Amino acid sequence: MEKSILYQVMGIVLGMLILWITPDSPSYFAYVIVGNLIFWSSLLVLTFKFLKPEVSLIRSKISTLTLSIFTGYLALHYFVYSIALEKLLTGIYGVLFHVSSPFIAMTYSPFYPSSPLTLFYNIILNPAIVGGFPPNYYFELSFMHYPWV
Repeated sequence: MEKSILYQVMGIVLGMLILWITPDSPSYFAYVIVGNLIFWSSLLVLTFKFLKPEVSLIRSKISTLTLSIFTGYLALHYFVYSIALEKLLTGIYGVLFHVSSPFIAMTYSPFYPSSPLTLFYNIILNPAIVGGFPPNYYFELSFMHYPWV
């Protein structure tokens, strides 16, 4: 196995190990951030190594305008999708919360105890970017909401 591929596999394993011990750690948030950063960056680099011809073809054909339009579309899509989902759930279950002032924050959901399911949840659901604005609009974006998962 190539040395650089081995480093990426070790990064994936290290990220999973950090996420495995997260429920028993002194700072859940710090371990979730570091574990996910190591895991997802190693996985991304490893994927790019295996798809090098495809990635170079896309990079040669894409323009700044196309990338800007795509990025803007994704941002708008996720925002509108989150709001629509929240309105649908509010319509089904009634008003469950009230947002008094606008906010945006990075948060996490703690899962206990250490188990394969907890590891899976930490990989796909933590951390999350949440935001809200009055009267009761709320959105939450995590790795689960991204197109590659």
